[in-house]
Amino acid sequence: MRRTLKGKQTPLSSELVAGIARLVASLGMEVDTSPAIIAKLVCEVIHGWCIVLPVQSADAWLAEAAVFAHSFIDSQDCVVVGYEEKYFTAISEAFLAGARTSTKSWIAHIELNQGQAEAQDIIDRAVRVGLLSTEEKFSRSTV
Repeated sequence: MRRTLKGKQTPLSSELVAGIARLVASLGMEVDTSPAIIAKLVCEVIHGWCIVLPVQSADAWLAEAAVFAHSFIDSQDCVVVGYEEKYFTAISEAFLAGARTSTKSWIAHIELNQGQAEAQDIIDRAVRVGLLSTEEKFSRSTV
């Protein structure tokens, strides 16, 4: 199955981002769920389904994060009145963190411990697709 998905080279799109948000919400994640858990689920879906991250600007990534947050909030079983703003940023950032983390290689993905070189590789890949700016790269550099 993974080979089939990898062969498809499915690019991440706004529609797919919204679908991932609905999937994560359907797994019982709520607006007050830890952003780390949401990020991990986003990472696993993108990585596991071999979704290709497009190279795009930081503004385009922020727009995708907004699509994710809106779709996630709209998918909640209860109405979230007055709290959208409170959770919007955390959910958006969780999406971006999950997308960044999904850029690591499959071998590193299943290893329990990551070395500095692997952490740097994750950062470099995130910069290549536009999930981190060059300035952010140097502030997060592990070397």
